[in-house]
Amino acid sequence: MPLYMSGSAMCSFIAFLSRTECQTSRISLCFHTVICFVILPYAKGFSERVANVLRGFSIKVAHKPIRTISNILKKPKDKIENEASRGIVYKIKCKDCDCVYVGQTSRALKTRMKEHTKAIATLDKNYFLAKHHMLNGHQIDLNNVEIIDRSSVWKQRLILEAWYSVRDRNMYNGIQ
Repeated sequence: MPLYMSGSAMCSFIAFLSRTECQTSRISLCFHTVICFVILPYAKGFSERVANVLRGFSIKVAHKPIRTISNILKKPKDKIENEASRGIVYKIKCKDCDCVYVGQTSRALKTRMKEHTKAIATLDKNYFLAKHHMLNGHQIDLNNVEIIDRSSVWKQRLILEAWYSVRDRNMYNGIQ
């Protein structure tokens, strides 16, 4: 397939490239030269043509591979199961309405979910989820807990919990 770019398209392309980082160097007191570098993904045949055109505008081209070893090979570490995650901020949704509960824990998520399950079963008034279940008769979706952030620092988790709580309009805060 032949490469064709109209004059206006080439000018737009070069204008786009000119907004990239440039290095300025002085050759002498009177002359000032601007050398621009641009990094483009490499596509055999096309990249060489683009580099030749840009060379005429004093723009140097560096090519980067589209596929690298790191994105070809699988990640070496095993993924931690959500239930075993620690130091997290999580979100629990109600099955019957749009209310959500945001919480944080340093312990395993599985342990915290067992506590919520027990609180709902015993109708413990000290838990917001149990109150929502008791007052409205709604079912809490404890099987689809979403981890929304992570931090090993307790104060950071508290701030993140508060921030996500304020962000969500449907946050259940025990008043409903």
